[in-house]
Amino acid sequence: MATRSFLLCTFSLLVAGSAAMVLREELLAVADCYRMGCPRIYDPVCGSDGKSYPSPCRFRQAACIVSVTDPKAEELTIVHKGECNPEPTIAEEQQQAQISDVDTCYDAPCTFIYMPVCASDGKTYPNECVFGQAVCAHSVTDASAPKLTVVSQGQCPETEDESAKKEEQQEQQEEEVVDITTCYSIACPRMYAPVCGSDRKTYSNICVLAKAACVVSVEDPAGPELTIDHKGECGSTSEEPIPQLIETKPKKEQKGEEVLDIETCQSTICPRLYLPVCGSDGKTYPNLCLLAKAACIASVENPSAPELTVDSKGECGSSDPVPQLIETKPKKEQKEEVKEVSKKGEQQQQQEDVVDIETCQSTICPRLYLPVCGSDGKTYPNLCLLAKAACIASVENPSAPELTVDSKGECGSSDPVPQLIETKPKKEHEEEVKEVDKKEQQQQQDITMCNSIICPRLYLPMCGSDGKTYPNFCLLSKAACIASVENPAGPELTIASKGECGSSDPVPQLIISKPKQQEEEEPVTSCFKPGCPRIYLPVCGSDGKTYSNTCLFQQAACASQTADPSAPELTIVSKGTCDEQEEQQQRNKLQKAIDDVAHLLRQIEEEEPGQQQDQTEDPVLVCLEKVCGRKYLPVCASDGKTYHNTCLMDQASCVLSAVQPDAPAITAEYIGECGNPWPITS
Repeated sequence: MATRSFLLCTFSLLVAGSAAMVLREELLAVADCYRMGCPRIYDPVCGSDGKSYPSPCRFRQAACIVSVTDPKAEELTIVHKGECNPEPTIAEEQQQAQISDVDTCYDAPCTFIYMPVCASDGKTYPNECVFGQAVCAHSVTDASAPKLTVVSQGQCPETEDESAKKEEQQEQQEEEVVDITTCYSIACPRMYAPVCGSDRKTYSNICVLAKAACVVSVEDPAGPELTIDHKGECGSTSEEPIPQLIETKPKKEQKGEEVLDIETCQSTICPRLYLPVCGSDGKTYPNLCLLAKAACIASVENPSAPELTVDSKGECGSSDPVPQLIETKPKKEQKEEVKEVSKKGEQQQQQEDVVDIETCQSTICPRLYLPVCGSDGKTYPNLCLLAKAACIASVENPSAPELTVDSKGECGSSDPVPQLIETKPKKEHEEEVKEVDKKEQQQQQDITMCNSIICPRLYLPMCGSDGKTYPNFCLLSKAACIASVENPAGPELTIASKGECGSSDPVPQLIISKPKQQEEEEPVTSCFKPGCPRIYLPVCGSDGKTYSNTCLFQQAACASQTADPSAPELTIVSKGTCDEQEEQQQRNKLQKAIDDVAHLLRQIEEEEPGQQQDQTEDPVLVCLEKVCGRKYLPVCASDGKTYHNTCLMDQASCVLSAVQPDAPAITAEYIGECGNPWPITS
């Protein structure tokens, strides 16, 4: 009995070792299922398990998990497209089939080449490929309809109605001078100078009211015009003080914010509309926005001056009726007036901004020292810098005397001044430039050739004639090559002494005499001359080493045979890494040990026939005969224990029922460790 117990324990340990060996493969299989990335697309399908899956990809993921966790279960398949409930009707199936047939018409992509054809349905198709797709789709959707054919090459001729519609659309686009986009493009300042509109609403300033009036006139041209009812908030009495166009801050605050206020005023972007208004200063402004902008600037520059307000609509001194806030002039006159105003503005701007400091400072002068003395008594390095200073002085102080050249040379000096341009002929100058370029190119090529010398990484120090220590003679030669190119007239760089500069230690020979064995081993390098590709297709050699591919293995075999002809020939044992070969050998050894123990147990049972009256085999041994894999797919069982996989759980249940027939069977509660179930996506 002691021998039998020992064999049972040994068998259990071998089974546990087998389970541990196959653990990695099973875990990788589950990881592959979860590694399957699915897009967020809702294309539901119904599985054979009666569950609806959001997409075919999610279904494949679930089927993979089921096949790994329960190999005995039936294969999970797709019953039909769509959710499981309700089942699709015959009409829906026919419609789905028709849609899929139409989709097949567009499987072949067409090019973007524009070679139009006119079809029998009166439509123009970009090319014959697109026309073929339309013919296919037309025949699938309506088989009884007449077949589409090509009537002619090129675009289909337009009918009178289509040409008339196009002309109307073009005329409408030309006539729409002002639209909502133009209205909203008005950028108004953030000021509170309230005005009450004719719609009894209070607007923060005139510009905001003009913007609202523009929008109203575009949205409802036939509606009443939005105008200014009075200054101030709606509902206020006439005795209440009316704020200026710019808010009435204390003068101290205004002076402190003067620069900021002017920038704010100038940042106002007004539309290019001609809706003239006459200001209280007697000037005509193209529209309300520009008047508000001018009033803003005037109030900042001169806060004590009278406020700039609207005197009347229309041009100053004109008795013509004033249009609504959105002008009603003919389109041609309006365009001509806008062009004239823009031309006048551009001419005035060009006359005012002829020269400014930025233009003066943008002058780039050469770095030459040809001094000139200016009329201000200062010496300038050259004429260009004097001209630059004269430009800046004329902008900063136009009434000051002009800055000119007083004399050549430094102020107070009588030395002759060199000419600004050398007096050599152009041909000689060009030839000299070419010769210099050729010399530089040749010198660069020579330096590149010197740098191409590849020196070994040996430390055999040499002291050069320049007093520097070089690691070896090759590097000293390389430095001597570069020095001779860069300075041909300089002294030649040679060897002053062997060893480091200032050292008396003996120096080894420059070239070491190789032993005979190394000289004999030189043919080995011929095995590595052909290059091998960087492909990873591993093979295991008879020397127990893994080679990345067959080419590298052949190189190693050649080198081994060349170095030691008497050594055994190197061969390929198996494809794959040697680690896999070792694992397979260990599995074979373990399986052989399990078979030997099982055979020994059978022999013991045959030698003790008295103990097998009612049954021919021990039920515990029957349970343990099955070899479970080593995959790690943990399951939490009904006994509260975590088993590595379902096979080991079944073995434990079998052993328990054999030992205690009345005990309940062990079943799986869920996949995963107890207290940590694995998530399963549906």
